[in-house]
Amino acid sequence: MIRYYLGLGSNLGDRERFLNEAASKVAANPSTISYRLSPLYESAPFDGSGQPDYLNAVLELLSDLDPWELLDFCRRLEAEAGRQRTPGLQWEPRTLDIDILFAGTEVVDTADLTIPHPGVSQRPFVLVPLADLNASLVHPVTGERIGLLAQSMKSQLMPYQPIYT
Repeated sequence: MIRYYLGLGSNLGDRERFLNEAASKVAANPSTISYRLSPLYESAPFDGSGQPDYLNAVLELLSDLDPWELLDFCRRLEAEAGRQRTPGLQWEPRTLDIDILFAGTEVVDTADLTIPHPGVSQRPFVLVPLADLNASLVHPVTGERIGLLAQSMKSQLMPYQPIYT
């Protein structure tokens, strides 16, 4: 069993529905033993591009899928939600984005998958909901405690307000 943390985001269409449906489909997967969804937060786009605001959440799950199986499953969920990927564009508007943030203490660095997610320590829209679920979680590479990282970003959170709990 691996304890995963997934970052969920949406800034197109019915954002709340896309996040809740993704969480429900992960929960319904026969390989999922348990799961918890953080509160939803609204955030401005990471790249400041003027895109619509995002809804973000973090999903914690216990699963017997390996990281590549989970990646394939998450990509299928994104496609089912109408996610369009444009080759060469990294931050574009999307109906659903699912990132594997952590996979227990595993470290993966391949062309298709990097765990821990490389941006986790710099993104309030990831850290705050992640700390809501597990503030004592320790980054397996840097040794940083997620709760402390999230606390240090409180001053950046004015635009990031919980929508639902």
